[in-house]
Amino acid sequence: MAQIAKWDLTVEQQLGSNWVARAAYAGNKGTHLSTAVDGGANEANPALYIPGNSTPDNTQDRRINPNFGSVGVYGSLYNSNYNALQLNVENHVSRNFSVLANYAWSKMIDDFGPFGGINTNPFNPRQDRAASNDDVTQVFHFSGIWQTPKFDVGRLAGGFLNSWEATSIITWRSGFPFQVYCGCDQSFSGIGLDRADFIGTSISQARVNPNRSHGQLIQQYFNPTVFAQTTALGTFGSSGRNILRGPGFFNTDFGLVKNLHFNERLGLQFRAEFFNFFNNVNFSQPDNSLADSTVGQIFGAGSPRTLQFALKVSF
Repeated sequence: MAQIAKWDLTVEQQLGSNWVARAAYAGNKGTHLSTAVDGGANEANPALYIPGNSTPDNTQDRRINPNFGSVGVYGSLYNSNYNALQLNVENHVSRNFSVLANYAWSKMIDDFGPFGGINTNPFNPRQDRAASNDDVTQVFHFSGIWQTPKFDVGRLAGGFLNSWEATSIITWRSGFPFQVYCGCDQSFSGIGLDRADFIGTSISQARVNPNRSHGQLIQQYFNPTVFAQTTALGTFGSSGRNILRGPGFFNTDFGLVKNLHFNERLGLQFRAEFFNFFNNVNFSQPDNSLADSTVGQIFGAGSPRTLQFALKVSF
């Protein structure tokens, strides 16, 4: 049976009449977690490596039970651990302005496989204990609302200048982790998730300078020359799970709202919304298989700037 234990400690301080600051430590631990996440299931009938008699063609004959093919099992087999420092500052509405900002510095570790509950090594799931696929080391959010003050001008000018509201949401986070695959089945397990061998002296050799041009980043996001296809038969690769980090994320959404009230019943609202206001390029994860000639390259990105306008009549 899955068990989740949570704990936290929060310190809160009011600053002035409108500001509140909070600092919190939050943690949780998952025990006997189910692998039935995103349809994942661990392989319960992998092929065994037999020295001198293992080929891709005899995978079925080498399975633990050759009378069955690949067997997925959903079980409460896994564990997770999360710890975070959370900082929060907020300002309640004052002088037509309110703001909320929070930052989290965290670490999430689990022993799930790279695809839900499918472990790289079905004989030793603990080999996959590392940063979670969803682990984001740092996250920052900022949101603000500003309402224009009421200008005491003529009716026509006041109708244009008054009753505006500007909103903004800014999100920045570090990248998600990933591992480097061999692109082969040297373990002869029939699963196909063997990781590459690490042949460098330090994992820092795999990381390249992120402060390069976009053209350089998409051509080589990480250094694949410090990895090699697994050569030792019956092994699952010497590099660890999720040892590298993908591109970070930055996004700003901005909105303008205009409210007009003609009488107690009839009103009109105009909205202009700008998603990814600065048209920032948020890259996808790089190709991480050594079997591909494009290993280390990036081929995708998030949504570009999008504008949306709307009118709403209430009566």
